Amino acid sequence: YPGINLDISDVCLVHTGLLPVNAKRANPEYDLMEDNLIQQPDENLKLFSVIPTKYTTCRATAEKMVDILGDKFKMPVTQSISARTPLTGGQTGADFCAYLSKCQDQYRHMLPGNVIEQLCVSYGSQIEEIIQLCETDKKLTELIPGSTTHIKAQLNYELNDGSVFKPGDFIHRRSFLGSDKELNRQTLLYCCEKINRFYSIRPDTEKQVNELLNITLC
Repeated sequence: YPGINLDISDVCLVHTGLLPVNAKRANPEYDLMEDNLIQQPDENLKLFSVIPTKYTTCRATAEKMVDILGDKFKMPVTQSISARTPLTGGQTGADFCAYLSKCQDQYRHMLPGNVIEQLCVSYGSQIEEIIQLCETDKKLTELIPGSTTHIKAQLNYELNDGSVFKPGDFIHRRSFLGSDKELNRQTLLYCCEKINRFYSIRPDTEKQVNELLNITLC
């Protein structure tokens, strides 16, 4: 993206990708980056094995598996539409900018424009669920301490519906905080304490914060 003149100092977080396997336990005869990992080990059994590769290719692998089964057993298989099916929150219409503008008009009485934009990018049409939390408890419209774009309702929502079990889940997986240059000790302290209270655990919060800061800044 040459237009914004990025350089190495702008890089806050590098994600190298994850494979759903333990590499040390993987069968050496399989190349985990290959697609051809669907096999029928025993011709006498109507069983196939599927070796998963990257999380991002699971849908395509499942489609191939169904096509192979249809061909093998001469069964009619309709064309997959899953590649064109919006993910949860993706029902914003073809024009995301128009959807964002609509949300800006609809919710500006409640939230700043930069927060609404961040919510639309993060949640798509699911922003309405965040708004419902805010309408139930006005305090949830407050910014997470130290942040200028993330509100308290997001952390509440993720704890109840987003499979957040530890601070790193929210920071790196369920929000943009992990790649936000504004991420700071105050923000991390709030998130750690909130998540620890939710699960009624008492780890060393300062240690958690220091570890997250180190991961984020390195």
